Amino acid sequence: GGDTHIKTAVDGAHITLVTDSNNINLKDDAEVRNVLTALAGKLYYDAAKTNGQSTTGENKLTSKVSIAEGLTSSSKSLFIADLTFKNMNGQGELKADAKITPLPKPPIKDGEYETPAMQGVRSSMMNASLNWQMLAREFGGRMAEIHHGAEDGAWARVNHVKSTYRGNMVMDAQDTTIQVGFDKVLSDSWNVGIGLAYQEGQADYQYDGKGDYKNYAVGIYATHNLKDGAYFDLSAKIGQVKNDFIVKMKMKDDLAGSYITKGIAATVQYGKRMIQTGGSYIEPQIQLTWSGLSGKKYDAKSGTEILTIDQKPYTSLVGRIGVEAGMGNERSRLFARASIAHEFLGDIEGDYMAKDGGLKTTKFEMKDSWLELGVGGRYSLAENTALSFSLSRDMTGNYRREWNVGVRLDYRF
Repeated sequence: GGDTHIKTAVDGAHITLVTDSNNINLKDDAEVRNVLTALAGKLYYDAAKTNGQSTTGENKLTSKVSIAEGLTSSSKSLFIADLTFKNMNGQGELKADAKITPLPKPPIKDGEYETPAMQGVRSSMMNASLNWQMLAREFGGRMAEIHHGAEDGAWARVNHVKSTYRGNMVMDAQDTTIQVGFDKVLSDSWNVGIGLAYQEGQADYQYDGKGDYKNYAVGIYATHNLKDGAYFDLSAKIGQVKNDFIVKMKMKDDLAGSYITKGIAATVQYGKRMIQTGGSYIEPQIQLTWSGLSGKKYDAKSGTEILTIDQKPYTSLVGRIGVEAGMGNERSRLFARASIAHEFLGDIEGDYMAKDGGLKTTKFEMKDSWLELGVGGRYSLAENTALSFSLSRDMTGNYRREWNVGVRLDYRF
């Protein structure tokens, strides 16, 4: 680019000139010094020049030159050096004793060499993984209604979720999920069904990154009614997650990519409904959900630069213990539920490869515990039609559903 001229400055003024790391070998000290020297020569402090006179020019401006981080060349490779200005023409130059040193890097948990580009990509992968984990854990609340006497038929559910993550990254997301299904009574104790799910949402990540995601799933479920109000639920799903993301870069074009992979999941739950006087009930529950996403290798691009990501397979195992209490009759029901859940696995691991910094690997642990609270109800609109609603919220944990609002319509043929 061209030169930069500062005509005059006020006391305490400071300027830093920054260039990107593209095509610079940051491990070569001589090359780094040459780049910084050339960058310094592009800055002129006009009020500092004396045109060879014995007078002293203005001396109010301090300045530095810097090489920014790359896609995988991290904050450890951020170089900065002090400048002085020539009396003859005010041109900047490195001080004779200038030391080229790394900038203080921001604290990055468990991965001190993770660049903003890498962190932005990881945010999108974590977003997809957490969405799949939550999508795997339920079938629209339909099996719970079967336990309470709902007859077989078709159903449709819509729910909207606002979620946040405040662990080793920052994420805020909102999405809407549409589920439809059909189930059939096979015997006095067995009911089986099939369901489809579509989820669409948007997320904001650190460094002003953004993601647009679409997830699909198809699954089967079965509930087995045991004696004395006990039951056993089984469900399995397969599907696809997709996240188109953009990571904002300081000195480069936005880094853009699309993460697409396949998912599988299975859930088992046991509960026992204990009827109390007056039509109320108490129902202890225990649930275990396993979910996984296959590994994926893909490229993200920042202008002509390429960041190759090798996302490792993701595996989650969530256990939940809770209790539901409610009351109702043949036409309506109200309930409240409290649960404690724990993620036993859930590591996010990936390899990142770029020309500027070579190969890097990060792995972040996702083990966590949280409290879930929820309320809901069901009302029979007609002999063969019923409307259900639910509202839930996670109260603790790094990943929280700030609210989850759902409405389901059941229809019996």
